[in-house]
Amino acid sequence: MAKKPLLIFPKPILGTKSSKPPGRGNLHFPSSQQQIERLDETISNLDRVLENQNAFLGLNPANLVTEMILVLEIAGLLDDFFRAVSETPGMEFLAEYREDITPDQNFYTTNKEGQRIEKPFGARLFLTMTNQRALRELLSYWTEYKKPKENQNFKKGTTKFRTLFEQLIDIRPYSVEDRLKDTGMDLYIEELRQNGRESLNFEVELAYKKSGLQNDVSYNEISRLLRDNGGQVINSSRVIVHEIQYHAFIANAPFASFQDLSNNTAVSFLKCQQVLYFRPVGQTILKADDVVDSEEVIKLPEAKILGEPVIALLDGIPLQNHSLLNGKIVIDDPENFNQNYLAESRIHGTSMASLIVNGDLSCQNPQQLNRPIYIRPIMRSNANGFGGGEFLPDDRLPIDLIHRAVVRMFDGENGNPPVAKKVKIINLSIGDSYRPFNSNMSTWAKLIDWLSYKYNVLFVISAGNQTDNLILDCSEADFNLSTIEDIQKLALANIISTDFNRKILSPSESINAITVGASHSDLSIIANTTHRKNLILSSFLMSPISRIGFGYNQSIKPEILMPGGIKLFRKPVMQQDPKKTLLTLEGNYPNISPGQVVAIPGSHGNISNVGYSCGTSNSTALTTRLAGQLFEMLELLNAELPIGTKINTKYFTVIIKSLLAHGANWGEAQN
Repeated sequence: MAKKPLLIFPKPILGTKSSKPPGRGNLHFPSSQQQIERLDETISNLDRVLENQNAFLGLNPANLVTEMILVLEIAGLLDDFFRAVSETPGMEFLAEYREDITPDQNFYTTNKEGQRIEKPFGARLFLTMTNQRALRELLSYWTEYKKPKENQNFKKGTTKFRTLFEQLIDIRPYSVEDRLKDTGMDLYIEELRQNGRESLNFEVELAYKKSGLQNDVSYNEISRLLRDNGGQVINSSRVIVHEIQYHAFIANAPFASFQDLSNNTAVSFLKCQQVLYFRPVGQTILKADDVVDSEEVIKLPEAKILGEPVIALLDGIPLQNHSLLNGKIVIDDPENFNQNYLAESRIHGTSMASLIVNGDLSCQNPQQLNRPIYIRPIMRSNANGFGGGEFLPDDRLPIDLIHRAVVRMFDGENGNPPVAKKVKIINLSIGDSYRPFNSNMSTWAKLIDWLSYKYNVLFVISAGNQTDNLILDCSEADFNLSTIEDIQKLALANIISTDFNRKILSPSESINAITVGASHSDLSIIANTTHRKNLILSSFLMSPISRIGFGYNQSIKPEILMPGGIKLFRKPVMQQDPKKTLLTLEGNYPNISPGQVVAIPGSHGNISNVGYSCGTSNSTALTTRLAGQLFEMLELLNAELPIGTKINTKYFTVIIKSLLAHGANWGEAQN
């Protein structure tokens, strides 16, 4: 056990929240008359747009859902707008999103001298569910706005609409393009099409309603439209999580439905006014490599594994009887994912469990945790006919799997008691490869933030891997003569210049979680370096395969780096550009260093196999391991403290998070 840290907890004091001064800042807005000229026809015609959409969707009094999602795009800030919406009969606030807007002749930023600056500025999108009554109310607000300001008489609670009209860039119905924006559906569709599928499963997220009856009406409407187009709802896939206002299910539809993803499509379910998003569901995490048995057999000292788990791992199923895991893990598989889970495919869960329990097995004297870890499988083996590997299922919503897993730990399920109520740290080394974080929180991240708060647990999440090749800004001849220091500079320059393509994967933008990236570090000795290129010299620097933020509202993500293994590149013999050097990422070779040594499945009957592994999943597992050790240290401290001075255990979670983040340092990477 490491030396106990000095923990000083000052007495809490009350603070006051500072507020921003009012004003428009340096944003330029059109005059009221210009706004009226720009928007009058659009706002006045909204009720006719609603009628046309209802006619297209075939709505009638028997199944009437005369609503549409309205997009209100504004420049700058507008606080507490949802309160004004709540004062508008027939209108319901759905969501608020951020985006960057390109300036035009009406909206732009200025410098201190009042000169126009050609740079994007921040804007917000408000989504409201609106019916004909709400449109009449909106039109009455607009009529009031068109009066001279001294004659305006907005109803109490609705004056925010005047501010909205002053800053309004656009107002329009929610479109098919909106439902697919930043979801990765186009890539998902093409990937499955190339695999010879005739139809695809996908997530349908509906606009959440406060009324259960209204949610049922919305669900029935989209179900009807799916059937009308040869699709269907996947049985038992519907999920409502009230705490994060989430209502979704998984649907299946033929590929022909997705030939046109514009608002001109004739496929009615794509235009359903109750739908917020269509998203991919299920993804590949790791494809199984050919099984190679290691020559080395690692034996660890006998360890006493006692007590209840304080660490949970949501991942694939590990090889439970592996000699390096036997007796150290507790698997809880209520979904029966274990069925047909091939032993050779149990790579990710086995290696993650190994790193959490034992650390990097290259270490001379690996220190094992003294508690078992709780494992809840959320992946399947060889799902959907792909060749080998582990997959998030495409007939279950990931949010449903994670939500139910955590509720089962702390509250129990189906009348049964909690199964892991002492867990304080949850490892999630899984991300949505179709959704790099842009600027708006994913539903995954919202769920994790809520679960973190409700159950006082710390989620440790991987930032995600970036496996693209690198193109260095030098000729092949210059590269061959470069020192490792020069190559490191070139590699870092490439990483910085391509940071837009290195965005962290959702749900790692979670605010309450700690997000972990990989440093270019392990304890191995690199073998056979003739054709293998190590691009990063410093072990303090980020791995070239690690993703990097920002997170929500430009927060720093990932918060910390932990060793994720050294990943090498190769230089192809044929170079396409004489002025550049292309380097390709080396494949996964579990029997060849470098990397961290972990337990992995072996050939039939081999339950002691180990291999080399790299990535942000590894660095996340090592962070979880350290968090578990910090928990034990806090327990030990409390046992030694006199009664009345002990640390309240409800603060253990935030103390562990603080120690992980504030115990980090830049080291030589500062330079």
